[in-house]
Amino acid sequence: MGWGWRGGRRRTGAEVIPAWVLAVVAIGVGFTVASVLGVLRRDREHGSSSVDSISRVHRSVVVLINGREEDSPVAIEAAERLVAREDIYVGTVPPEGYEYVLLLEPDHRPDPRFLDRTMPLFDDPDVVGVAGYARVDWRGPRVLTAYRARALALGQWLLTVARSRPRTEVARLAPSPARLFRTRVLADLDLGSNLSQQIYRRRLGRVLVVRGAIVDIPAPAGLGEYCTQVSTWARDFWRSSWRNRFPRGTPAFAVETVIASALWLALPVLVVTGVVTIPALLLGVFLPDVLLTLVVALRQREQRYLLVALLLPFVRVLDASLVFLALLPRRSVAVAGWLVAVASAVVFVFRVHVMAARLPVTSLEPGLVDAAYSRVAGLQGIPVAFDMWATTLQLVLYGGVSGSFNRYDTVLTGAREASVAAAAVMALCALLTAAVLRLHPLLVSAVLVVCCATAPLFATAGPRTFAAAWLGIGALALAGAITRRTAKLIPAVIIAAIAVVLTVLPSPLAVVVPGLFVAALFGVAILLDRLPRAARPAFAVATLAAVAAVALSVPAVRPVAPTVDHRAIADWLDSNATGDLDLSAPPLLWSDLTRDLADTDGRVRRGGSAALAVDGPGLPVATFPGATVSLTAGGAGFVGDGNRAVAGADLAANTKITAPDQVRVAFGTGRVDFRAMAVLAEISAQFPITIAEVANPAPEMGSELPLRTVVLSAVDGRPVTDPAVAAELRAWFTAQLPPYAPDDFRLTDRGFAVSWRLSGNPVPNR
Repeated sequence: MGWGWRGGRRRTGAEVIPAWVLAVVAIGVGFTVASVLGVLRRDREHGSSSVDSISRVHRSVVVLINGREEDSPVAIEAAERLVAREDIYVGTVPPEGYEYVLLLEPDHRPDPRFLDRTMPLFDDPDVVGVAGYARVDWRGPRVLTAYRARALALGQWLLTVARSRPRTEVARLAPSPARLFRTRVLADLDLGSNLSQQIYRRRLGRVLVVRGAIVDIPAPAGLGEYCTQVSTWARDFWRSSWRNRFPRGTPAFAVETVIASALWLALPVLVVTGVVTIPALLLGVFLPDVLLTLVVALRQREQRYLLVALLLPFVRVLDASLVFLALLPRRSVAVAGWLVAVASAVVFVFRVHVMAARLPVTSLEPGLVDAAYSRVAGLQGIPVAFDMWATTLQLVLYGGVSGSFNRYDTVLTGAREASVAAAAVMALCALLTAAVLRLHPLLVSAVLVVCCATAPLFATAGPRTFAAAWLGIGALALAGAITRRTAKLIPAVIIAAIAVVLTVLPSPLAVVVPGLFVAALFGVAILLDRLPRAARPAFAVATLAAVAAVALSVPAVRPVAPTVDHRAIADWLDSNATGDLDLSAPPLLWSDLTRDLADTDGRVRRGGSAALAVDGPGLPVATFPGATVSLTAGGAGFVGDGNRAVAGADLAANTKITAPDQVRVAFGTGRVDFRAMAVLAEISAQFPITIAEVANPAPEMGSELPLRTVVLSAVDGRPVTDPAVAAELRAWFTAQLPPYAPDDFRLTDRGFAVSWRLSGNPVPNR
């Protein structure tokens, strides 16, 4: 049921994910269940009693700081408040004789009452380790600090309420600082791996997290340090879980982490495809995240959370990418970067291809496409401006070699295929240039994703995309010449430069888009060089998500109806007009009609005077989607002066002709072609005939042209479906002489149809 939107819930093929499902998956099923049950039970962890009621327990405790002494003044100073200075060791293994070992990082500061909170827990023989409760110092970047503090608060506070159940020990999962262990359990453990998971796998005891044992940890100094911290924890968690065969408590957490991370990264794609609606996104993802921030802010009484509450969900996306990439080996990350780059190039070319089939005609394309097609088809050449000859030549070469002009519904789309090919060359050269210069593949991905938004600029036939392709070839050749220190590639650079100049002669601004492409390439390169290495994988995942979103936002390529239905015009002209009627067509439509009619005799003229004209002056005789064909001479010989009405009235009154009322009305009003009436009069003088209908092609409906098709259903009382009757009719019509001889006669499912075409020399009215 979702959130109760029965009528307004949008569905787009796939079932919409309800908001409550998003909320549970985004937060985590185990996290949600443990938190709710824990709050209902109101569990309290050991060691939460008042500090004033506990006297300091003096045990044999040694502090081991993981680092160098010069880097650990903070930890050393804090440790001196817990134990004597001689019991503090930095980076070296302490001697034997201590019963407990406190492990500290160089920048961690345990509270002076840390041992008062933790040592009493060791009275339970099953407890072999106690971890502190992290508290973040707020002196770092506000957004990252708030997110880090909130994550630790939720992980330690809400999860520790279920701590009393052995399979939900938070110490196996949360990165708790300042861990205090019994010395005897560390002898057989690998200090380089997760100690808590090793303890649970070997069933050595329990490790507890104590809220009262506060440890101050520094906030991340910047994005790079934050990415390093999260990546380090994620890698350690996955590596330790694998080495320790995923001990109890970790499999469910690992699965939930992967599912939640996948959901956060897939949200752009899910929203674009309609699987997740905007209301569900707000109610199921953003609202629960903000509510968690409010809960932590109220509990900690920290108002600074509220200032950045709306920004924290975006940091969650960064976390998700870092957790995912931690699953991959380091070499796989580089491979993934190139896969993202190649995917970006494919998406860019695909978008250009889609735009090429859908964009309207530009002012430059009619003359350019007609000129190129006329040369490829071997027709009389159409002159072009001098500054367009280089672009025209490239279209001619591509169309002649690939045959693209004959593969699509319109010649224009075939010409635009050359632009798609040029865009593919540009994208390929960008990838190869990055490889030759050893640049980060993500910079190419980012640039190509940005170029996807400008795909219409590359999709039309013109100098822009050709210039971009030549610029990419020149850049690749120049990169090869520089890196290999050879002059053999310099001629390629010169040829590419000349091609760019000649291509953009009509419009120097056409080189702006390719120029911006190169500028963006270097700009993103500089940006990535400034990013810390730990942040680059996150950038890769974000780019991949953007590529997926862009790819899925483009509907499947399907045929798009042309602006003018040139095939219908060609079919009508071929079937209903004799060869002595020529047709005048505007630029670009001329190419389509010439190709459709295989016209090598010049029956279709590119402008100028002709008996028929598309969208020209004269009497409209046929209407098609996007165009109207007119008789330029006014059609006096076809329309006549009304004498057909006299002959038609005689036929309507002829008792040897049987016909429905609409046919008799057509005769009486002079709507039937004089040639057809003359032939019908001659047949009816010999035999009684039955006429089923008189008609014209659909494009001529509503025009003033006379009806030229007659359908007979019976002759002398015998149906025309009788083979003998049909044979007699064929013989009779074959013997007729011009201009009364029909142009076509055949047996159809409606009857025996006889038709005459429009002619350049129409029969005058008699």
